Amino acid sequence: VYATGFSNGAFFSHLLGCVMSERFAAIAPVGGGGPLVACEPDRAVPVSIHHGRQDQIVPLARAQAARDGWRERNGCGVSDETGACVRYRDCRDGGEVEYCEADVGHSW
Repeated sequence: VYATGFSNGAFFSHLLGCVMSERFAAIAPVGGGGPLVACEPDRAVPVSIHHGRQDQIVPLARAQAARDGWRERNGCGVSDETGACVRYRDCRDGGEVEYCEADVGHSW
């Protein structure tokens, strides 16, 4: 089972990854920031975050903070950059983190 969502749904998918990590194989939030509660998942959760650099609703810094939080939680090591995306690998339990930015606003 995977969780994804846009804007408020992105915040919710982060929350699901934090509090129900045993139920979700991975999460893919779009256009939203990280969880608004303490995040202590039972296992590393693979994450793919997508955010627009021109987003006027959810600041880019919130998405970047979410990325950094998952990198830390998942214990990720090296990174690979491919165009607009960066993938953080060598994470515990295979919990890779992918972060992508595009030159768009608050859109799916």
